[in-house]
Formats: sequence, C-alpha cells, structure tokens
Amino acid sequence: MTVPDGLRVEFFYSIGDLFHFNTLLYIQLPLSENKLNNVLSRSSIQDIILNLGVIEGLNYWKLTASSEYKIAAGYLSTDQLTWWKTVLLKGMSEYFFQNKINFTQPDFVNLTCLVNGVKGKQSKPVLRKISDKSIKTLVPIGGGKDSIVTYEQIKDKRTVGLFRLDPNMVTRKMLKKIQEKSSKTPIIIATRKLDSQLKLLQEQSFLKGHVPYTTYTSFLSLLVAELLDYDEIAFSNERSAEEENTVYLGQKINHQWAKTLDFENMFRDYMESRLFSKVTYYSLLRPLYELQVMKLFSKYENYFSVFSSCNVPQKQSNIDKPNLKPWCGKCAKCLFAYSLLYPFIERKKIIELFGHDLFADDSLVQLMDGLIGKEIKPFDCVGTSKESMIAFNLCLQKAKKEQVTPVLLKKFEERVNDNPSFANTLEKITKEVLTSYGSDTNIPKDLAILLKSNVHDAR
Repeated sequence: MTVPDGLRVEFFYSIGDLFHFNTLLYIQLPLSENKLNNVLSRSSIQDIILNLGVIEGLNYWKLTASSEYKIAAGYLSTDQLTWWKTVLLKGMSEYFFQNKINFTQPDFVNLTCLVNGVKGKQSKPVLRKISDKSIKTLVPIGGGKDSIVTYEQIKDKRTVGLFRLDPNMVTRKMLKKIQEKSSKTPIIIATRKLDSQLKLLQEQSFLKGHVPYTTYTSFLSLLVAELLDYDEIAFSNERSAEEENTVYLGQKINHQWAKTLDFENMFRDYMESRLFSKVTYYSLLRPLYELQVMKLFSKYENYFSVFSSCNVPQKQSNIDKPNLKPWCGKCAKCLFAYSLLYPFIERKKIIELFGHDLFADDSLVQLMDGLIGKEIKPFDCVGTSKESMIAFNLCLQKAKKEQVTPVLLKKFEERVNDNPSFANTLEKITKEVLTSYGSDTNIPKDLAILLKSNVHDAR
C-alpha cells in the first residue's frame, strides 16, 4: 500500500496453525501518491514483490527446515520454483552445515505454489533512450570499503543513486559524508522489521542460521530500481566470494554464495526471463580480489573515519547508541579488514581508526589461522585464504621495516616458516593477486575499461 512519502509492504507467513508471522517493509520514495499507484499497477512490480516475499520467508522456514515450502500469495511457474529451490539449497548451505542437516536428498524440500492457473499478461518493460552520461545507476551501499569504491569509480560516469536497507549510525555517517561531497546524490532508504517471535523461538529449541542476505537485497534493489526508473544496479561483490568455507556432505559450503558470479548470472537470467526486467544487474568489483579493492579504497582517506565492515555495529539499530564504535576489534571481519588496510596506510593511522593495534592481541590467533587457511575459514564476508596470506605477509614485511613486530605477526611468521615451499612463492603470488583482473564479469564495457585502468594505476 502507498503511504505518505513511500511504500509499505507487509508479508505474512505461517508454520501450520502453530505460528503466524509478518514482516513489515517500508521504502522511502520521492514519488507522488498518484504516480506511485500507477507504477504499482504494473504486473512486473507485483511479481518482484512476490519474489521478495519468497526470499524473506526463508527467515521463518529455517525455524523448522520443513520439507514443504508453500506459496499462496501469487503464481510461480514450475521453472521458477525450481530456480528458488536452487537458491534455497545453495544459499542456505551454511545453515545446513551449522545445524548438521542432510540437505542432499532429492525430496529434502518441495516448493509448491497454491495459486492455480497461468501467469497473467506481463506489462511490457519501458525502454528508455539513453546515452552513457544519462544512465541512472543504483548503488546498494554497505558500511564497508566495497560500495564506496564502486561509488567513487562510477560517480563521474553515471547518474548515481544510493540505496540502503536499515542504515545504522555508522552507515548514516558514511551517507552524510557522501552528500557533503555531492549534495545532489539521491539516497533511498528502506527499513524492514522481522516478526518479534522469530528471535524468541530461536532462543528456544527452534533452528537458526544464515539466510542469503544478498539475494534479498538483490530483489529489493530491483524493486527500487523499477519503481524509480533506474537503468542499472551496481553491486560491489568481489571475486573473493567464490571461495567456499568448507565442504559438507560432498557439497561446497559458502557463506558468500549469494555474492558469487554463479548467483549473479542466475539472478540476471531470472530478471530477464521471469520478471521481464530491462534493468542491468552486475557487480563492478567482480574482477578484483578484496586486497585490490582495499588498495583502491586506501586512496579515499575522506572515508576512513566512517567506514566499517564489522558485524557488531552493523547489527545494531544505533538509535540510542550514537557513540557505538565502528570496529569491535574481536571478530574475523575486523581482523581481515585491518590486515588488508595495514600495508597501505601509516601504522599510527590504522591504530587510531580501529582503536588499538589488532596485531598486538594474541586472542585473535585462531581467527588469523582461519583466515589464512589453517582452520575452517570464518563464516563471514572475508577474502580467500591465499589473499589473507598475502595481506598478513605484507603486514609482516612492513612491521619489520618499522622495527615493530607485534605478537600476531610473529605467530604468522612461524606459520610461514613451517611451510618453506609456500614461503618461497609468496612474492610471486603477491604480484599475481595485486595485478590480477578477472575476465568473467557482467560489467558494462565502458566501466570495465575505467576500472581496469584504475587498478593498473594503483599498482
């Protein structure tokens, strides 16, 4: 339904007759009520909202891992249900691993649509005559380095709008920083409220675990793009996301599957063939490793004080916590980001940003071992084991030059010395990663040329 200054959507779910849930979604939109109602009448918009409801429903399905997932809000074809089953099995793989669920049986879960008939006639997508300079690109903004690099790379080549779901105080500071530089950059905000019963049930004996968040934000970004006539959606997922965390029941378990090229291609095909959208969806950073992205980010000192990829502040509403620290200093994401940025800026500066020297904290040794591949890779959005090894080695070499080698880097040096063959190849693979540029992407040609040139200049 339309409400003043935006759109309010409510999704309803149930587990039999035992529990009933709802999720509230509100999107702030710079549209008049009449224009918004006209846009909402398009069947393509209704289809996107239906599919958004399907991915949202996994938050409640995971409570029981039911063998049945039934959709009663609208029609989905057999092909669409097959697509969604793939998303469920791959996107929820970490959840299956953590809860020791055997998800490999053919009849593990059945997705069915309770609405009979065929899909109604689709509204024809609006084709806009555009030139490169007038292309409207929606950039979903996170709190970390990645979306900032995407924004900075394309802001002079596209008409950019920023989109954020549930911004906390850390992210709001970043958005404010962007608007200080470019006051005309529109920012679209959405808020979502999951049912309060979800947390209560998870505190009891019901199951909990990771749901593919990027799948959700992809559908939500598409909805915003269609409502506001954007031509592109530029995500900020790197090639580092391709590496799995572990293997379980013969299947790769990847916390970041929804950030992979596999999902990106699946989603692009689904948009075109099932949602009939003409919006272009891609990840600008797909050719790059996280280490390369951080090197690019290190040139944007203006954002140092407002970026954070730590989950602690990201999961806080921050409404009553305006002074919450951007980095907890105790998680894998903090340690990974610290190791990436350390080689490219002054040691004094990075310690100031993170509050203390993370390399001086010996309680982080196990996290380091997970990052560099000696333990199971942390279930977080972190880079590959190889680039973590490279990052820590760059940090070690820098620390030695400065004659300050904290305990964590000493432990890392011990790990390297235990593997002489790898130590001998570190210099070679460091150069390979820092100069690498993946060719398998969906980036528009003009932006690919620009990005490749900037990566080359950053060497």
